[in-house]
Amino acid sequence: AQKKVPVLEEYTGVRCGFCPAGHIIGSNIKAANPKAVIINLHGAPYGPGSATMVDLRSDVSFDLDSVADPSGYPAGSVNRVGKATGRGGWTSAANTIATQNSPVNVAAKASIDLNTRELEVIVETYYTANSSASTNKLNVFILQNNIAGYQASGSTNPANVLPNGDYNHMHA
Repeated sequence: AQKKVPVLEEYTGVRCGFCPAGHIIGSNIKAANPKAVIINLHGAPYGPGSATMVDLRSDVSFDLDSVADPSGYPAGSVNRVGKATGRGGWTSAANTIATQNSPVNVAAKASIDLNTRELEVIVETYYTANSSASTNKLNVFILQNNIAGYQASGSTNPANVLPNGDYNHMHA
């Protein structure tokens, strides 16, 4: 059995003034555990306020936000354990997950054809224990880094501020 990989689903938005602090915590989790996955889900209620702002929202972001039921933003959940919480608990949740044995080892290989816009994902699973879930599901996210745009209070995360003053959005 291998250890579980922490997956932080961070509920964020470009008009969220405290979200850059959450982005720093996500980056620190990734730095401490290079296998960790950070997914920045842009959804309600802090989407763009004008047509000139980058719009990183998606239907998936709205769907997951409604299930996670955050009480404020930024919020996040690690491996979808419980409801989304404030940023103060993410690191300990990720550290706890990283110490747990996974009941299934997963390997994946993906390729994308840019001309047809088709993604092929080959997944191999190896169960090392009985799963506690009655069904197992696989979610595939395509994440994009280095998206320049507005971010409220972006200067509080100077590592993500570009020379032109735009914010460098990651894990979207």
